[in-house]
Amino acid sequence: MREAMDGMMRVAPDAWERANAAGMLGATLARQKRYAEAEPLLISGYEGMATGKAVNPNAASRMSREQVGEAVLQLYRDSGNTARRAEWENKLRK
Repeated sequence: MREAMDGMMRVAPDAWERANAAGMLGATLARQKRYAEAEPLLISGYEGMATGKAVNPNAASRMSREQVGEAVLQLYRDSGNTARRAEWENKLRK
């Protein structure tokens, strides 16, 4: 997953697929309780999926933007970061 994301960063850093790969990697790291590594990837993935342009519009997604947002919330639940959890709950309700 890291190799895929790193490759996309070199070729198309603003691509939706790069953001999707970041979200998937972040979610995987969060499940491994590697919160410090997971958080920036999840946030980058979530934000990038909103603005990124698809390199291959016919490619199937592995995670939706909503799923990445939920993974961010789960990270904050699991890590006990109630302030950031509340911030993201508000952000996702909008």
